Amino acid sequence: MIREADVGDVIKLIEMAGKFHKYSVEDKGLGFVPSDLVKYMVFLMENPIATVLVSEEEGVVVGSIAAIVNPWFMNFSDRIAHEQWWWVDPDFRGKGVAVGLLKEMEKWAKDAGARVIIMTSLHSEDSSDVENYYKNHKFMYLESNWIKEI
Repeated sequence: MIREADVGDVIKLIEMAGKFHKYSVEDKGLGFVPSDLVKYMVFLMENPIATVLVSEEEGVVVGSIAAIVNPWFMNFSDRIAHEQWWWVDPDFRGKGVAVGLLKEMEKWAKDAGARVIIMTSLHSEDSSDVENYYKNHKFMYLESNWIKEI
């Protein structure tokens, strides 16, 4: 079941975020401060230009996706939904949870007035699966991000 997250989900979402951080960006020098993430999650949950969705299996949150809509800086009439995170517990990958979350986020984004969605794909050993999913579902490659500690 996919639904909007609420503050009761924050502890589980923080736990999931910690796993995501360790798996994906910890070695890139980006920190993880749970109290800051709680503030950001609550901001997204309470803001009509944002959403946090969760997927539950037997009452347990097993995945989440979040997005925020804003105008495109070069044309304010174009509204863009930007993914903030998309994470599924490894035990539930390949079972339709991630796809269900993305489809619900797309519906929300369209209802919120977005014309396009920008998704992020972190570079990793299994990033080709995500890239293939995007290509097979009409996403177009936009850009890459590079990080450097200064």
